[in-house]
Amino acid sequence: MTYNECMHYLKHLPVFTPAGVLSGKITYDLNAITELCRRLGNPQKKLTFVHITGTNGKGSTSAFLRSILSGAGLKTGSFTSPELIDYEEQTRIDGVMISKESVARHLTRVITVSEEMRKEGRFFPSVFEMTLAMSFLYFLEEQCDIVLLEVGMGGRTDATNVIDAPLLALFVRISKDHTQILGHTVKEITTEKAGIIKSGCRVLSLPQEEEARAVLDETCKALHVPLSYVEVPTRVLSRSIEGQDVYFPLLDAPVHLSLLGTYQPENAALAAEAASYVLEQLKYPTLCNINDMIMQGLADTTWPCRFELVDRNPYTILDGGHNEAGARVLFDSLTTYFPGKKITFIFGVLKDKAYREMVDIVGPLAECFITVTPDSPRAKDAGELAGELQNLGYHAKSASSYEEALSLGREASTGILVGFGSLYFVGKLRTFFSQN
Repeated sequence: MTYNECMHYLKHLPVFTPAGVLSGKITYDLNAITELCRRLGNPQKKLTFVHITGTNGKGSTSAFLRSILSGAGLKTGSFTSPELIDYEEQTRIDGVMISKESVARHLTRVITVSEEMRKEGRFFPSVFEMTLAMSFLYFLEEQCDIVLLEVGMGGRTDATNVIDAPLLALFVRISKDHTQILGHTVKEITTEKAGIIKSGCRVLSLPQEEEARAVLDETCKALHVPLSYVEVPTRVLSRSIEGQDVYFPLLDAPVHLSLLGTYQPENAALAAEAASYVLEQLKYPTLCNINDMIMQGLADTTWPCRFELVDRNPYTILDGGHNEAGARVLFDSLTTYFPGKKITFIFGVLKDKAYREMVDIVGPLAECFITVTPDSPRAKDAGELAGELQNLGYHAKSASSYEEALSLGREASTGILVGFGSLYFVGKLRTFFSQN
């Protein structure tokens, strides 16, 4: 199959939705990915992993860690989701996306095996599972030294948990999201995420609220797995729209971060400690001081649509915050960088997200909301969303396209424009900026 044929095939497969899982139309377990990998020769069993879960910050933490390890000379694969624009974004080595030729070659094999499973009446893999299996084949073929594996949702029954014990399991901040599937309390959600912890690995976590910490502590104790909580940097030396300089206790030195979000120092701290452990365990020879490599890797890290400045006239920020916790850190970053300023928000969100709660959090900063319908079958209609916001007392308009949304946003803007919500939506906005 050609690349285009592979993409056409994937686009006509069922789309994952929480409603589909709850109705039983879509399975959410490890049966299909386990059988698929078995038929492919279990490529994941020949790779070394850092498995990353939590609610917000997985992608940024992975980006920081990849930058450090690649800079140290390790051939570093990374699997993240969802893609912002291009399918190939999910699968990278040393930050470089997989080629279309490699996608076609490996995905053709995966699709062939998946169709065999379908004909036999076996569990049929999802698009996510096929993409993951393709990535395993690619990372193995390219002989990656380490693979950074980001959980798609939850952990225990997420397809990425088909791997054996990782070298390291990382936990970013845990909060409420995907509650229809993972549970309605932080304890229930953490229990699902803690399913990636296996005997033989080590666990590093950001500080967690009491309910989440209790679950991690109990799980690690039961499995005799060492667990450490990372010390979060709190001393900000300088911060501007050009970047931030933060004192890192682990390194006993100031570190420059190009990523702007006020939440990024803690993600960077988790990545720094993880990198130190990975380099030590793999006994990777280096002529450079490890701390120097960590500082350089952190400074060099870029990651799109995470409080990303994409324009200065007006100041335009794109942020993929798509749940309550994401809205809170967006609010914190906006009030830190633009104190006392009113914001024009361009907002697109999925209808199964807690969008009203998100609006309640950022609402005090809003001059107005411009709503757009994301390109997803789960999207909240822009007209309906604008109507709901108007009923809540906000000034809101709906736009029929991304171009119209930006035009309306610039007209209404008091100097600061922020696009946030679904990553699918924010990625489209970013593409428009890059093309114009």
